[in-house]
Amino acid sequence: MSQENLHETPLRLFSRHRWWREVFLGITLFACGFLMGGVIVTKYYISRTASVAHAGVNHQQTIDRLQRMLDLNAEQTRQIQTIIAKGLDDLRSIRQSVRPEIDAVLERVRTEVSSLLNPRQKRIWERRFDLTRRRWFPPIPENTSGERGASSR
Repeated sequence: MSQENLHETPLRLFSRHRWWREVFLGITLFACGFLMGGVIVTKYYISRTASVAHAGVNHQQTIDRLQRMLDLNAEQTRQIQTIIAKGLDDLRSIRQSVRPEIDAVLERVRTEVSSLLNPRQKRIWERRFDLTRRRWFPPIPENTSGERGASSR
């Protein structure tokens, strides 16, 4: 009987403290999963946004998706292609008209921050700023042949 009591005591002490550890590990695991999911989704949308910004909208892919989603007939597809091509041209024109202002503001911010930094900080700042600028404000894509062809149909 005394041997049974020896075995029960450590088990009872162990199980009393174990549930806190399990709760802590569960919360930690959930938080890590939440953070990883957030990072993955953010990276996905950043790369997708950058892809559209660099290459422009894939006109044919957009039309194909609308055709499947809305079950468009041939006439509707032709009219929608024309409308979307015109809309993309209008958006490109707007972007081109405001781009010089955006570039001027970005250059002002880069220069003003650089003037406050020592040479090492300035190199880091300018390298990172330029990288971010290229990623978020790439050159405006020219009209692609797929978009031009769709608007002339």
